[in-house]
Amino acid sequence: MATLTQGLYPFEVVLLIGGIALFVTLLVGLIVGLVRGKIPKILVPLFVVAIVMIAYPSVQSIKYGELTVTLNNQLQQVLANPTNMTYRNGLAQVASQVASRPTANPAAIAALANAQYALGDETAAQANLNKVLRLDPTLPSAVNLKNKIASVEKLNQLTSTLQRNPADNAAAQQLEEVASQVNQMSLANPKAIATLSTAQRLCGNQEAAQKSAQKAMAINPRAFQLQPAKP
Repeated sequence: MATLTQGLYPFEVVLLIGGIALFVTLLVGLIVGLVRGKIPKILVPLFVVAIVMIAYPSVQSIKYGELTVTLNNQLQQVLANPTNMTYRNGLAQVASQVASRPTANPAAIAALANAQYALGDETAAQANLNKVLRLDPTLPSAVNLKNKIASVEKLNQLTSTLQRNPADNAAAQQLEEVASQVNQMSLANPKAIATLSTAQRLCGNQEAAQKSAQKAMAINPRAFQLQPAKP
C-alpha cells in the first residue's frame, strides 16, 4: 500500500482506499446477482465510479514515481555540469514538483534533499535530510549527503580558524586534508564551491582556487557573498 500511495495527498489516499473498498463490495454484489440470476442495474454505473476513484490517485502516484526518476537523472546531469543553467533550471522545476507532494518514501526524500543542496537551497535540503535520516539512517544517498554537508562545514570552520590565526600549522594541515576530500566530491552548490575555493587559496593552491571560484561565480555571481560571515 505504501508504494501505491507514495506522493498522494490525504484526500487522494482516501479516494483510492474508498474506490478499492467500493469495487470489492460491488464485485461481491455482482457474484450474488449472478447466483440469483438477476444483476441490479445500479452496479454498472457504480463500477464506473469505483474505477475512476481508483484510477485517478493511481495515475498521480505513477506520475510521482516518474518525477522522482527524472529528478535523479537531472541531478546527475547537474552534478556533472554544475554551470549549465539549462540543467539547473530543469532540476529546479522538477524538484519543485516533487516537493509539492507529500511522501514518506526515504529514497524520494533523499533525492529531493540532494537536488535542493545542489541547487543551493541548503535550508530545505537539511530539513529533508533530517526527515529521511529519521526514516532510514543508513540510506546511502542520505548518508553521502550528510557527509558532504559535514565536510563543507568543517572546511568553513577550518578556513575561519586559519584566517584568524595564519600561524596555526595544525589547522593549515587539516584544512589541506579536508579541502582535498571535498575537491573529490561532486559539488554543484555555489556556496560550497566558493568555500572550497577560499580553502584552496589559503592552502596555496591558487590554480585550483581560481577554477573553483570561476565555477562558483558562473553558477551564482554572488556565491562568495553567500558564505557565512567569519566570526
